[in-house]
Amino acid sequence: DEFGTVWKTSGLTSLGETLKGPLEDGWEALEDYKLPDMKDWNRFKRSAYWAGRLKGDRYCLGVDVNSIWERFRYLRGFENAMMDLVLHPDYVKKLMSMLTDMTIDVVENFKKAGAHGFMLVDDWGTQRGPFISPKHFQEFFQPCYKRITDRCHELDMHCGMHSCGDLKPLVPHMIESGLDFLELDSPDMCGIDWLSENAAGRICLFC
Repeated sequence: DEFGTVWKTSGLTSLGETLKGPLEDGWEALEDYKLPDMKDWNRFKRSAYWAGRLKGDRYCLGVDVNSIWERFRYLRGFENAMMDLVLHPDYVKKLMSMLTDMTIDVVENFKKAGAHGFMLVDDWGTQRGPFISPKHFQEFFQPCYKRITDRCHELDMHCGMHSCGDLKPLVPHMIESGLDFLELDSPDMCGIDWLSENAAGRICLFC
């Protein structure tokens, strides 16, 4: 893809999994690595077209289908990405800053295109719990989400996140980051009663 990640698909659909990330062989490659230019308005003309067609009472939500965690693991590979949080924290923070800057460019162009809200897409959970500790989430990712939500709010946009799985230990940190909504395709993983007791009234549940 345009980020330099090599993918393998099933052949039945365009869905697949990464074979090789451009930063997988070592962090030295980050020095010269360039992310795609998300300031480029040409990327958002189609969104602006549809927002214009749908304007009126309809709510337009801009969605970044590969957000900062997903893109990080595509660049480094899942196993590397998990170990990096312990072994290479400074590099992780540098890359997270780059990815957050890029995401804010996406937010600003979605606003220009006519979106009322913005949704990140980062899957954090397995069926039994998150695969990252709340401590690491709070250190590496929560500040990035806070920057993105703050920019959305400055632009009078809502900001939320799609995430799958059992996220219970991370939900309080997601709320603290300022997110307006959580889009949970599998709310039963957290449990409706748990969400009611721990998230209702603090964040919109978009399930």
